[in-house]
Amino acid sequence: ARRLDLKRKGPSHPRMAPTPLTPSSSACSAASSNDFPELFEGPEKTLSLCFKSKRLAVQSLRLVPQEAWSEILKHAKCEILSVVDSTPVVLAPKSKDKVIVTKGVTAYLLSESSLFVTDYSVVLKTCGRTTPLMALEPILDLAVP
Repeated sequence: ARRLDLKRKGPSHPRMAPTPLTPSSSACSAASSNDFPELFEGPEKTLSLCFKSKRLAVQSLRLVPQEAWSEILKHAKCEILSVVDSTPVVLAPKSKDKVIVTKGVTAYLLSESSLFVTDYSVVLKTCGRTTPLMALEPILDLAVP
């Protein structure tokens, strides 16, 4: 196994000695893509949004078509590879106020990331060169009238 010595940027703790990193180490993702382009994985990023049911433009975020999520995810520089539903998206009225609950999660496996969608929340977990904040405005445009 080839070992790489990467210099760490920023302040270091006086008791901590720098340690050499291997290509399989998660700290490789902290290296610049210019330093080691073949090893760059990028930092992990999470965008988590929760909405109040009565404020949504749609009855459930799980009812948003996959094509709409694909368009939104283009802003984050990722694409949908596959999708799995924990339970079928079947509409069941929660109460007389016409709030819809599907009681499940739709998980999208993305290139370099994952998207989890429930009735009223979205979690976009990414790494690599993805830009989840660029998807924030399109998600808000979709969810909030």
